[in-house]
Amino acid sequence: MKFPMIAATLLAVSTVAAPALADGRHMDRMRGHWQKFDSNEDGRIEKSELDARLAARFKEADLNGDGKISFEESEAAREKRRVERRKERFDRMDRDGDGVLSEVEVNRLAERMWIRADLDDDDVVTMREMHERRERMHRMWRDRYNGHRGHHGDMAMPRPGRE
Repeated sequence: MKFPMIAATLLAVSTVAAPALADGRHMDRMRGHWQKFDSNEDGRIEKSELDARLAARFKEADLNGDGKISFEESEAAREKRRVERRKERFDRMDRDGDGVLSEVEVNRLAERMWIRADLDDDDVVTMREMHERRERMHRMWRDRYNGHRGHHGDMAMPRPGRE
């Protein structure tokens, strides 16, 4: 099978590319984030729900309970969230839920990524194709958010009625 080396390479790349690969997974992730804030499950996020979620996250990050978050506590909280996201990604790849990735599961992911990368369907991926795939992903994200980068960039999303 042609995938063993490709699988390892694409698996490494997946930590960057996987979130943007499919709107379905993106929507699932968004739903998960929404549910963390919508505590009364009415389909809306009220200011009180936002305040409660932010207070809970602050308390979680304030490891020594002094009412302040030090740089070290901030980094520990960030690392914890990063590990949680990586675990969620791993669990999505673990199709049978047994806690390990089989060769079949890794090859399935590699095959899907290969199909998306091989733009001209000639069983060869060139640097040009990788560049074009990356550009397509960037355009998709730019179009989805109308050029706004939210908290991940230097431009905040405008609030309705406050543009």
